[in-house]
Amino acid sequence: MLFYPLQWRGVPSPFPFLRRRPCSALGDLPPFGPLLGWQGIVPAKAPRMARDLVEVTTDLVSVPGTLQNLDPAKVADFLPPARVGAVAGTAAGRPGRALGRWLARALAVGVAQDVRSHAADGLDLTALCVGELTGPNVKGLVDLFQEVGKRELRLLVNSGLVVGLALGLLQSGCSLVLPRRLGGAGRNVTAEPERRWVPLVGSGVVGCVTNWIALLWIFIPVDPRRFGPVTLQGCFLRRQPEVARDFARFFATRVLTARKLLHAALFSPGGAATFRPHLRRRVQTFIRGTERISGVPSLASANTALLDSVTNNVALELPAALPDGLYAYADSALGLETALGDAMAAMPSRDFERLLHPIFEEDEFTLIAVGGVLGVLAAWGQMAGAGAWCVRGWHALSERARSVASAARRRLSGGGAASS
Repeated sequence: MLFYPLQWRGVPSPFPFLRRRPCSALGDLPPFGPLLGWQGIVPAKAPRMARDLVEVTTDLVSVPGTLQNLDPAKVADFLPPARVGAVAGTAAGRPGRALGRWLARALAVGVAQDVRSHAADGLDLTALCVGELTGPNVKGLVDLFQEVGKRELRLLVNSGLVVGLALGLLQSGCSLVLPRRLGGAGRNVTAEPERRWVPLVGSGVVGCVTNWIALLWIFIPVDPRRFGPVTLQGCFLRRQPEVARDFARFFATRVLTARKLLHAALFSPGGAATFRPHLRRRVQTFIRGTERISGVPSLASANTALLDSVTNNVALELPAALPDGLYAYADSALGLETALGDAMAAMPSRDFERLLHPIFEEDEFTLIAVGGVLGVLAAWGQMAGAGAWCVRGWHALSERARSVASAARRRLSGGGAASS
């Protein structure tokens, strides 16, 4: 119920005033429907959670600053001069003209220098991360929390077994003792409607308390506390170094990859508008260089509109000219996984606690209440099953008793006739 379903499922409301409405300006929705339905808490709160994760990431690591780690010469090594010259030459209207390899190399290095220095100017990290973790990609946010919180989620399940069993035994004892205290000694609680509230209420309380205790175990206490030889701390916080590595690995390989960062910075609408003037300047320098080599002037170098058209054509051809090896090098050079993991592992416990706790805290009351409702439903099902079993058992016992009595009467009747 924390993570699924990814989209709301249930009975839609026929009345506009009862339909689900965003509960914040960020687009968060309540997980439950106005009539009957449910959406996982994480998918319902995805817009806010994605923005919170962006804030955590940017506070720890300057993602635009990591672009400074790129070496323009190494970037240019992944762009063969023939390929660069073909792209720019075709865009400039000179597809068959020989272009100097040094000129194509200079264009590649120049563009790489601009990427390192100016790509961050048009990089909208919030839009990138929110787009990768919400809407049709909300499964990514679910995968993130399931990855970093796998042990804590397992604790929720296991604690339901252990704590629920202990509280269930206590509740069963109360169900047996309390009716007698109320004057119902020797009666079957499940068979009397006026006594059925005892196990129902008890199971509801058990369900609520079980979820509440599990949430406490995960996050409280935030800071380590010593009680004699025992040190207590929330199990999520004890795993801070491990969680930091998992979180950094996920973000660096699923969200903030070099491919996605460069495409957002260079080819998205906002990024392209910011980077296009730098690309235009490099293309103009390239065209003027071809003029000096060939001795033939180009219309694009003097005509502003034509130069803009050539720049746009280069921008359209550039994504296909970037090989996979370039992105692999950029991922290694940026070092986001290492930088983010180290910074997160060094966070104070109280700041680190805010990483996962919000997914439970947003609807903590809902989680506890759902535990109570499920406890009541489980008790009701057990009572209904026990009642049906008792009825069937009573009928079978009655039939057996009648059969035994009938057989005994026949034997007695046969013995009396023989003696006479």
